[in-house]
Amino acid sequence: MATQLAEASKVKTNSSPDIQVRVKAFKDATGTVQFDYDWNFAGGPTKTGKIDVAEGTPPTDIKFHFRDETNLGLKFYPAPADAFWVDFDPNCPTAAGDAGEFDLKSPPSSSSNNLLTVRDLNKSACNLKYALRFDGKPYDDANGHHPPFMYDPDLKNGGNTRSVTSFTSTAVVGVATIAIVAIVAIVWLAR
Repeated sequence: MATQLAEASKVKTNSSPDIQVRVKAFKDATGTVQFDYDWNFAGGPTKTGKIDVAEGTPPTDIKFHFRDETNLGLKFYPAPADAFWVDFDPNCPTAAGDAGEFDLKSPPSSSSNNLLTVRDLNKSACNLKYALRFDGKPYDDANGHHPPFMYDPDLKNGGNTRSVTSFTSTAVVGVATIAIVAIVAIVWLAR
């Protein structure tokens, strides 16, 4: 009984493990603010490049941990909807929006100076562009006048349900198996 309770306490309901993203802001040799990031899913290997949320993944929290090395006091905007804008690829977001793929209005989505948590609903298979948005001291560089400071990486959602193709092929195999069993039963009973 104690073992069953211990195992049950390890199970998270209606969600998957978090995606942890580490974002760093720094100035390059010309004084232009640059960004870099890496990420991992559920404590797995660290990756760079597009965040890839696999097909069938349930709603997942993405936690952006931010480190400012610019001395400009960069920090996430206080509201998740102001700190995280989303649009469908190939469009870089130019206005607030969640593309219908994120819940930015209710917990666990939240924003503080150096931690932004967003809930990826992973509703459909799609490629997204998102903008991480930061406030900070007024500053001019090769990218223009700031704030806001923005960083635009990519994210691929696989969708939280299996594709129609895989469901259809599974259903066809199931129906074919039932038909074969029925034919064998009829032949056996007819003897």
